[in-house]
Amino acid sequence: MKTPIVLLTPNLFKIDDAGYLSPAFGDLPPSLDINMSKLSPIPPTIAKLSKLKFLRISQTNISGPVPEFLTKLKNITYINLSYNNLVGHNQLTGIVPTSFAGWSFDTIDLSRNMLEGDISFLFGKDKTTFEMLLDHNKFEFDFSKLTFGKKLWRLDLNHNKIYEAFQKP
Repeated sequence: MKTPIVLLTPNLFKIDDAGYLSPAFGDLPPSLDINMSKLSPIPPTIAKLSKLKFLRISQTNISGPVPEFLTKLKNITYINLSYNNLVGHNQLTGIVPTSFAGWSFDTIDLSRNMLEGDISFLFGKDKTTFEMLLDHNKFEFDFSKLTFGKKLWRLDLNHNKIYEAFQKP
């Protein structure tokens, strides 16, 4: 099976309707867009793309936890894993790897999945993240303990299990 690749710009590869990502891709340009494809699961070969800054794997058949090997992408500034497995419910499950704690993405989009747990480690006053789309999951954490970076412009946390712990006087 030949994987269709469309070069959109000198820095962006888009892979549509692909069932796999061949290791023969080597080190692609800094952007990879796998959208509306038959890809399942997220191929571990992505971790070898050392120049990757933009990663969108959206509207695919992937399911299960966010792969730990994505944390090997040290140059990533934009990550979008939204709207996956649109047959039935979105199926990315489990927790977000805590090794994302040291990163400041420009944009992180994990919306419309079934991810859970405490993601407060994604926040912090020193973070340079511009946009965080974390809605429609099962995240659960104390909102009152979060601090926000000065560059944060858009934050979507709706349809989660967020609470605010009140201290007794």
